[in-house]
Amino acid sequence: MKITFFINRLNHHQAQVADELYSLIGDSFRFVEICAPNEQSQKGSNTDYSSRPYLIKAWEDEESRAYSKSLAIQSDVAVFGAFSFEYELYRLQNTNKLSFELSERWFKKGFINLFSPRLIKSQWYYHTLFKNKQLYKLCASGYAANDHYMLRSFVDKCYKWGYFTKHIEMREDVFTSKSSHILWCGRFLKLKHPELPIMMAADLKEMKKEFTLDMIGSGPILSKMQKLAKYLQVEDVVNFLGNMPNDLVLEEMKKHDIFVFTSDKHEGWGAVANEAMSSGCALVASDAIGSSPYLIRHHETGCLFHSKDLKSLEKEVLWLMDHEKEKLFIQKQGRNYINEMWSPSKAAKALIKLVNDLKENRPCSIIEGPCSKAVPYSFAKEGIHYLF
Repeated sequence: MKITFFINRLNHHQAQVADELYSLIGDSFRFVEICAPNEQSQKGSNTDYSSRPYLIKAWEDEESRAYSKSLAIQSDVAVFGAFSFEYELYRLQNTNKLSFELSERWFKKGFINLFSPRLIKSQWYYHTLFKNKQLYKLCASGYAANDHYMLRSFVDKCYKWGYFTKHIEMREDVFTSKSSHILWCGRFLKLKHPELPIMMAADLKEMKKEFTLDMIGSGPILSKMQKLAKYLQVEDVVNFLGNMPNDLVLEEMKKHDIFVFTSDKHEGWGAVANEAMSSGCALVASDAIGSSPYLIRHHETGCLFHSKDLKSLEKEVLWLMDHEKEKLFIQKQGRNYINEMWSPSKAAKALIKLVNDLKENRPCSIIEGPCSKAVPYSFAKEGIHYLF
């Protein structure tokens, strides 16, 4: 069985699963990289993926592009991600072989996205040329199925997917003090809402809680956040650590017991959630983040708070600070859930299993995790309101 991925570039978000697929089916797996790497695309990883034996650089020359187009026809299974529409259209115009679209949610900005030319084009093709094709959806967001069901596309044809990170070796007995070590990591952008943990720090300090808040990253609103910390008089407990290579970020995660992930619904997936959970942090995440519905069982594998709601965030962090036994349980369960259910190896094997189910016209045999059935989420679960 020949499987080919068509995605804009091979990076640390894609390479883990690609490596696993290559280990399972060898030269029957290919990854077509559509766009030339640039400095921005390499950010966040120290690894050079350009020599992977399965990688085809369609951007490199006409010969590579022609070979890539031939793979779009010849492959038994094709997965189309970002910037791959040219290859998807070519395949579906010339064959009815099994194909998947891989994407995050459409409505990150709400209903204004209905006017997106890319969305209009996609939906027109889906409901016309692609209507009777073997085309399915790999949803790299817990809210992608909701969006597609509202668009009446991929109904009963959505399956869970995501971003998959490497296994992280956990150091034991890191935490020896009663003080809580809280970590935030990301670009300092409005959609990441770094103001929330800083404002939370002011309230925790007023409550005389013992803690530190470390913030990793840089970005356009970093100086504004530093001024906010100074204004709120929390510079003694809030530390701005600047940018770090991914390997050092993972080391920092191991030194912290709580990770706060405060992005709003513009965060398509958020691989930092996988990394924090795998590192043994108790994850406190906004319910609007794309990975949250898939990865977090409230107060079991992590904690959910209402997006952009400071009091909701504080409630969950305080609960972890005041319930040591439950916090340790969440740290262990979250780590196990990522490493066992949402690992690159699990995803690769699940994809092959799903392909075989679809080829044999069987119901999906995967109950949970990657490639299990994705359906619209109820907007009320475990007392948490899932946002549109």
